[in-house]
Amino acid sequence: EFRRVLFRSASYGLQFVGYPYVRGGNSLTNGTDCSGFVNLIHAHFGISTPRQSGALAGAGRAVSDADKLPG
Repeated sequence: EFRRVLFRSASYGLQFVGYPYVRGGNSLTNGTDCSGFVNLIHAHFGISTPRQSGALAGAGRAVSDADKLPG
């Protein structure tokens, strides 16, 4: 299930490559910043993540080397 969501979210996110970077922006088509992009892509799949990069970095969990995936 995790890998399916991972690949679906990556595919969804690729649709928005080329749209503008806007610091503090919150729109996939009118512009967003990096953490906003992650937040909006995750939200599309019902995944709740913090909006700001500092909080986003602290919200993750450690992944063992054996469980890491390329990319």
